[in-house]
Amino acid sequence: MIEPTFEDRLSVMANGDEIVSGAVQGEDSLMHSYLSKSGDRFPIGSLIEDSLTDGFKDMVATLQSELRTSVFMSGPHDPFRTIPIRLIGYTFSVGQALSYGFDPEWSDPFFLLGIGFIGVHCVHRMSVIAQYNHDNLLAALHPTYLRDAFTAMYDTFIWEMLASFIVPSMITYGACRILDATLVLFGRFTRPLRKRGPILISLALLPLMVVPVDMVVDSFMNQCIRPHYA
Repeated sequence: MIEPTFEDRLSVMANGDEIVSGAVQGEDSLMHSYLSKSGDRFPIGSLIEDSLTDGFKDMVATLQSELRTSVFMSGPHDPFRTIPIRLIGYTFSVGQALSYGFDPEWSDPFFLLGIGFIGVHCVHRMSVIAQYNHDNLLAALHPTYLRDAFTAMYDTFIWEMLASFIVPSMITYGACRILDATLVLFGRFTRPLRKRGPILISLALLPLMVVPVDMVVDSFMNQCIRPHYA
């Protein structure tokens, strides 16, 4: 019996690879032909392609949205939201309390300090997010880093207006009114006590409501406001 030579084995293997390769290519061409032809009669091929394209687009859009949200809301550390610096934002409430029982001119410095705090916080947050995105994300892969910086700025402005101005001022003013009405109801207190008592109690409440107010405002914005621009 004659053993096949090494060249014969190579020839057989090469022919087999060509046959297998031709079969695979033939199956691919038949499948492509079937899908293209069936797309004319039945929208199977087009539906598959459209569904894959739409799914990929939705996935990319979701990832981009999550990336932008995580960057401008929980990116670099924000010192303006940590105590004791955070307490400066409550100068609006201090001014509101003082204006209730004292000369309104006493409240003006506190109102100006609160306005300056909000403005500096917004500018600081915008610059920090812009630098953070520029340093940690390639501009070619994340071309919206400047837009995210401006988004962080007005997100901070909305948050500050709620957490530093509107909600604390309403709580302080409401506490002063309720305490004053209570003292009037009992009617056994002197005028100086009625004038200064509600103010002192309202000011004492301010440090206690910083964390709860911030958490409530964050939850409200995450559910109702931030989805519109995140």
